[in-house]
Amino acid sequence: MMGTMENLPSYSDVPASPERSYQTTVTTSKELPEVTSCAQALNTAIYLREGFIDSEQLDADGIYRDQYVDRSVYLYASNERRETACRYIKADRKAGGVLSLPTLQHFSVDPEIIREVAGVERLSAISPSQVIEVSALASLPREGDSGKPVTDLDATRLIYSQILRHSLDAGHRLWVMNTHPRLVRHLRILLGDEQVRQIGDERDYMGSVTMPVALNPQEVVRSALDDDGPLGAMKREYLQRVLPGVKGGALTPALRETLDEHEIPYGSPNVMQRLKKHHKALAYTGITAYAAARAVPLASIEEFQGNPWVFWGIDVGTAFPYTWGLIEVATAKKPARKVLGGAVAAGSFAAPYVYFWAEGEQYPVWVNGIVAGIIGVAGLAAVRGVKKDLALDQGLRRSTLEV
Repeated sequence: MMGTMENLPSYSDVPASPERSYQTTVTTSKELPEVTSCAQALNTAIYLREGFIDSEQLDADGIYRDQYVDRSVYLYASNERRETACRYIKADRKAGGVLSLPTLQHFSVDPEIIREVAGVERLSAISPSQVIEVSALASLPREGDSGKPVTDLDATRLIYSQILRHSLDAGHRLWVMNTHPRLVRHLRILLGDEQVRQIGDERDYMGSVTMPVALNPQEVVRSALDDDGPLGAMKREYLQRVLPGVKGGALTPALRETLDEHEIPYGSPNVMQRLKKHHKALAYTGITAYAAARAVPLASIEEFQGNPWVFWGIDVGTAFPYTWGLIEVATAKKPARKVLGGAVAAGSFAAPYVYFWAEGEQYPVWVNGIVAGIIGVAGLAAVRGVKKDLALDQGLRRSTLEV
């Protein structure tokens, strides 16, 4: 029963999405649960044919299912000639966040490129909900098709555009892919060399040579719409067909501006969603408000002889170098930069408290206790953040594959 092609579930009976008007139609497991079985069957057929797996790895239904099935969304594309399937895997916060994705688990990748593609200053700023791995692309001709072999790039393009739309709705800022170098070349021709970044060396993986790459879906769309090259008009026409109505809440301000320029309608984000996109401004606003709030009770302490507003100015003024120092400690490649960052962060953090103690004396025990508590909590938070970044850096550089 197991391992025979005849016993695989039929994947040609999945109905095409009625909402699509293209020659090749795409259906997802979100729209139709049966797509999961059909996509898995198609992948099983390909893996068996190529020798990536053997019959002993199939389950009682004759299907190959890996440990990522429960957090995968499957997509299936079909036309008269071919059937194509793909999936994207969500990161699992409990299983290590970004390190729970198969490529980032098994390949040694460059953390700096990951950070650059995601558009963040620290690795720990990449939320697991913002990262997916696109994998398991497979395609077969329909049984009985005797026509001239055709490329499956059209189906692949449609599947990727569907995932792209899902990503824009969800606010993904990083795609990880691990695929054949030939497909990477096609993606670079379509999307641009600068959009598809190689993050690690090519390796033998799952029976084939693969290349790990990363891209930012929002930057891909923005770049495609602004492309003045030979393929620019085709990209814009295509995106103007598949993007209208995309949710606006998770889009960056830059992408929303680009969509407006090209008259592509999208859902309007609410006030809170807009504020979330300006996280840096919110962070510094929060720091300013916190410093201002601390200055008020400070003025009521009789032993403090300084100016509360000077304390406030020092506190707010050192927020920027403090943040810069922490980022350097977490991300700088040169040890000297890390040391400099640590010194700047430590000095910036200590500055308002140095003024506090220099301009007062004989503070009550409870005042010193509160100040010490604030310093301790802030220090632990900073250390925890740096340790998290270093752990992510080391985890991304680590490989489980044999050299």
